[in-house]
Amino acid sequence: MLKESCEIVALDENSMWLESHRRASCAKCESGQGCGGGTLAKLVGEKRFHIKVKRINDVNLHDIVDIQIPDEVIVKSSLIIYLIPLCFMIVLTLFFQIIAEHFLSSVNINVLSILGATLGLGIGLYVARCFGSRIIESRLEKEIIALKPLKTIHCL
Repeated sequence: MLKESCEIVALDENSMWLESHRRASCAKCESGQGCGGGTLAKLVGEKRFHIKVKRINDVNLHDIVDIQIPDEVIVKSSLIIYLIPLCFMIVLTLFFQIIAEHFLSSVNINVLSILGATLGLGIGLYVARCFGSRIIESRLEKEIIALKPLKTIHCL
């Protein structure tokens, strides 16, 4: 189970929006003494993630809460994100190859197969980004477990 600390940035009647920050994987990487993940993270910049989860009792805006994401959700989400582009790439490669073999005798089959693979990968990435993110977000909203607040941050 993946655990992460998040800040509450918005509250609704039945849900709350949490903000999590991307960081390097370990303290050594963050300090620049590890494998280089910290340096890469500095180059890419800080990215904030917003997650909608069911509201728990006794929380206020800007509280820090721990969330838990079940391993099953992570595995299924990864499969969606990786398999959609791969499937599109394979299907369009085969489609373009069949078109080239049966209808276009003067065109090189390999060129059309590469074109189909590239087009399929691009379409698959777009579909995974649009469609997959909706599926993942809806699953995360149902399955992320928000725990009790760790501390309250008071803003002046």
